[in-house]
Amino acid sequence: MHTRTKDNKSEKTYQRVRDRMKKRINKFRAQEKVSTELIDRAEMQYEIFRSQALDRKKTVKTKEDALQFVDWLFEQERSFEKYLEV
Repeated sequence: MHTRTKDNKSEKTYQRVRDRMKKRINKFRAQEKVSTELIDRAEMQYEIFRSQALDRKKTVKTKEDALQFVDWLFEQERSFEKYLEV
């Protein structure tokens, strides 16, 4: 059975991306001109990202899988950042 550790680079990358996205939502929420609807959609996108990331993490078995997962994480973060540009 494959076990994940806190030393796992893809796990650490996931944690950093997840934390940056959450901080970005908090900053987004603090902006005065942002509607509640946009904030709710950003939160929903974040939750979808987390769910997909957790599913994808389960499939990481090789270094190649880990590299693809990290690439996917950064792609998701870039997409999320574009969404938050108001």
